[in-house]
Amino acid sequence: MLEDIEVLEMLQPKIQSVLSKTSFQERNDLEQELKLKVLSKLPDINKVNIPNFFELLDKEIIPK
Repeated sequence: MLEDIEVLEMLQPKIQSVLSKTSFQERNDLEQELKLKVLSKLPDINKVNIPNFFELLDKEIIPK
């Protein structure tokens, strides 16, 4: 499960890319809104049980 800070750090390059396409006056507000939206969706994302690579291999290649 990822921590909030880790997720925001991973997404920072993309956030900066989006902000560069926005007017200077709107950047701070947009950055805050984007971060809030990401943080609000984290609980939903963390609930999803996504198998890691080896779990996926076990399920797909080696039938039990």
